[in-house]
Amino acid sequence: MWLRLFAVLRLPVAIFALLGFASASPGAGAWATIGLYILLAVVTVKLWRARPGALWWASVLLALESVGAVLFLLAVDIWAGRVETLGAAVIAWGVGALWATPNAAVLFLLRSKFVAVPATQRLPDIEARETSPLQK
Repeated sequence: MWLRLFAVLRLPVAIFALLGFASASPGAGAWATIGLYILLAVVTVKLWRARPGALWWASVLLALESVGAVLFLLAVDIWAGRVETLGAAVIAWGVGALWATPNAAVLFLLRSKFVAVPATQRLPDIEARETSPLQK
């Protein structure tokens, strides 16, 4: 239940964060944003269903959201041509502290939901297997 709640509650912020790619460069950024929204939908469905590999895709999406949020907050300065390094570093730190770190902590705590093969269905150790008839 917590995983599904997490997957849905992060959508509004993720949408605005990914909008930063379009605000930084309107031409190619708009097409990149459409592709990122498709990726957001796919990853959200994978998180909702707790599919194997969803954790890796969620971490990739979280990195893209962090970059997009920094671009979204710096878009006016980028267009004006006056980006200050200290201001950009503070914004990047704030995005990391307020968005990326809590998301990474929740994904880390829920990582057991994304196990590809349950432990009961794994193959036994090599020593415990019987030898094949060809080896006798």
